[in-house]
Amino acid sequence: MDKILVDTLKQIRCECGAHQGEFHKWGCSGEVCPFCGGQLTTCGCVCEHLRLPMPENPIECLNVTFGLTELQTKRWRRILDKKGRVPFVYWPPLCRYCGDSVEMFNVPLEEWEHYIELGHRDDMVCPICYTAIRNLIDEGTGKPYIPKADVWASVKETHERMQAYLESRSRLIQAHLEQKVHPGD
Repeated sequence: MDKILVDTLKQIRCECGAHQGEFHKWGCSGEVCPFCGGQLTTCGCVCEHLRLPMPENPIECLNVTFGLTELQTKRWRRILDKKGRVPFVYWPPLCRYCGDSVEMFNVPLEEWEHYIELGHRDDMVCPICYTAIRNLIDEGTGKPYIPKADVWASVKETHERMQAYLESRSRLIQAHLEQKVHPGD
């Protein structure tokens, strides 16, 4: 692999300070459980492997993880090391529709459910593709989403932010294309 690319990728850090390819600092919420693939601090595998009572509410596993005795913590870390802890690798959020990087944006749940079919509601979609899907459905069905009055302000604000994002993205793409056409300028 290209050394420049590897060096560039290593610059990406987790919130705990780990570079890509390094292990997370103990207790980092970004660490993945090597047993279930969930979030290590909340997945409940600690209870299963240390034979502790499983909390009714899964989020309480966080309290279990950080409430372990020193001996339990050492034992849990040995179990994780034996299984093989998962090093930090940044997986960028990608749009399910176009494959591009996703800039997070908000859409009221009722609107999302109107436009995004059931099997894809957990997928990420970039603002450009969401707008395209929305326009296709509005034109194809003749049934645009009509928000309730109490959510109209947030919908309008979301669409205004999306429009500003699309305009800035268009300017960036145009500048990039001009640079490729006139590289020496």
